[in-house]
Amino acid sequence: MRKRKKEASPGASGYPCLGSGLLARQSKRETGVPMPSCDAIFTAFLAWGFPCRRAWHVVFTVFDLPRKGPDISVFIRKSGSRALRLLCRVADLKTGEGPRSAVFDPQVSHEFREPGRYSVVCALHGRGRRLRIPLDFISMPWPEFTKSERQMAETIGQTALTSAAATIKCNKCGRLYTFVESVVAPEPSSLPPGLLLFPKGGLFECRDCGHPLPYLKDAQGGLRHEIKRNLAREAQRG
Repeated sequence: MRKRKKEASPGASGYPCLGSGLLARQSKRETGVPMPSCDAIFTAFLAWGFPCRRAWHVVFTVFDLPRKGPDISVFIRKSGSRALRLLCRVADLKTGEGPRSAVFDPQVSHEFREPGRYSVVCALHGRGRRLRIPLDFISMPWPEFTKSERQMAETIGQTALTSAAATIKCNKCGRLYTFVESVVAPEPSSLPPGLLLFPKGGLFECRDCGHPLPYLKDAQGGLRHEIKRNLAREAQRG
């Protein structure tokens, strides 16, 4: 009986291999520190309208790196689909004279057009092995302000607890617009210069080029969610 040939481990064969990975909203590196500091590690995004865009860091480890390593590509794929969309490419992975393992944390962004399960896929060029990190994208119900929340807002007045703002960039000409969301909507004429109320239906055309501004519905819903959470915390303190 022929003996089965033992498969070489990544370390024994000398080629680099992917370790583990996670997703983080923020990742920072300090001078002289080889490892990044990650904040707000997550497994899911929430959305209040589609399409919408999210940005985050993909943090992953690579072992057995040569002094000048291969490139790595980071993709995203919707569950049930074989199509991979490129998020970024990290070129020339290397460790120099130091340890032969390293942590990488590229920032990526992607426009999502529907909820569901996604996979963030990291792939070393020229190697078949891949690292897959699941990511859920959850469609949330529209946050309506309750009667008690409106009464609380009228008592508190226009503060950071009862209003919030988001700046949206026109994808065509780059003009910036700042939209305000409040529990008690102010009169447009009372707003400071440069501030706008969110349009009904989430549709707004750039005043310079006429291109529709993206992601307004999602941005407004996210601000409403934040305001409701702030008011709930304030009610618990009282």
